[in-house]
Amino acid sequence: MSAVKILITSQKGGVGKSTISANLAAYFSDVKFKRVTLIDFDHQATASYWMKRCIFRAAVRICDALSYKSSGLSLLKAKEELRIASAASDIVIADLTWVDIFPDSFFFDYDLIIIPSSLSGIELASATDFLTRFAPVFNSRNLHTPQIILMPNRLLDINNYRTFFNNCGFPVPFSLTSPIMFSKPAQESFGETYFFKSGDSALKESFLVVCKEIEELVSDLVVRKNKKMQTLTGVASIKRSNGGGLLDKFIASRNAVRKEEAVPAPRMKAEHKWFGFLQR
Repeated sequence: MSAVKILITSQKGGVGKSTISANLAAYFSDVKFKRVTLIDFDHQATASYWMKRCIFRAAVRICDALSYKSSGLSLLKAKEELRIASAASDIVIADLTWVDIFPDSFFFDYDLIIIPSSLSGIELASATDFLTRFAPVFNSRNLHTPQIILMPNRLLDINNYRTFFNNCGFPVPFSLTSPIMFSKPAQESFGETYFFKSGDSALKESFLVVCKEIEELVSDLVVRKNKKMQTLTGVASIKRSNGGGLLDKFIASRNAVRKEEAVPAPRMKAEHKWFGFLQR
């Protein structure tokens, strides 16, 4: 099975990408015992710094792709890191502050794109602009179009959260995770511990809810990837037995994948209060 690849990104710094990347990578490796690789694309390497200060099972790769003068070299280096990580992992988590040195097509290399944002005006405006700019990519019918996940982060008031997301008009389909509330223990945990190990029960429990929501999405992706691989393997076997040519095999495999992708992803279970709340 190919790795599930998760990109945690936005075009604005300071929204919690590195915090979520480090904690999510540690959760999947230390709690769920998955083979996890964290790719730290950010120049400051905050996520990898956090993980190196704490005990963890995940592999960490630092790739300052933005330091290259050529956009072509930056893209090649980023893709190479992703390829290496995917070959040795069940889950790859990449932390990246998006810059336009990368082409839009880079999004298609990932299965999930997590965009953190608080409810502050500047962060919401940045998230909205990001989704609007790349709406043609996220709304495309490409076989590898990633699923968009909005992750409300550092919220102060749950009532504002409910009101805002009931009235928002984002231009792409997305799923919404449970909120990560603002707290002093969260601020003090940097480089000291992970949220799911925190001595503060409120922080620990709320973050575990978010982790389980992402885990459910990952599990669904694994099932779909396995079905796709079985379909392709079955088609290839039939064609070999019938003496089909290379072109016939390619066409049959492509059609099988398209048929599989045409099946809509199942809705999230009703007991999730927030997750999938705005899935449309």
